[in-house]
Amino acid sequence: MPKSVRKHIRQEKARLRREVSDINKREDMIKQLYARFSPGAPEKAAKVMELKPKISKIPKAVKTSQ
Repeated sequence: MPKSVRKHIRQEKARLRREVSDINKREDMIKQLYARFSPGAPEKAAKVMELKPKISKIPKAVKTSQ
């Protein structure tokens, strides 16, 4: 795995250890994390990671001096 992916997995595992108190749930979430980044599993990653719709920005009103 690339170094950036290993770093991301390491950081996510640390976050899960801090935030999830249930040991069984934590282990399941870590297994899902590894499954998402395992080679040959791009279909799983697409299903697990849901993309948020993009929000178009409304331009701000510009004040002009009179």
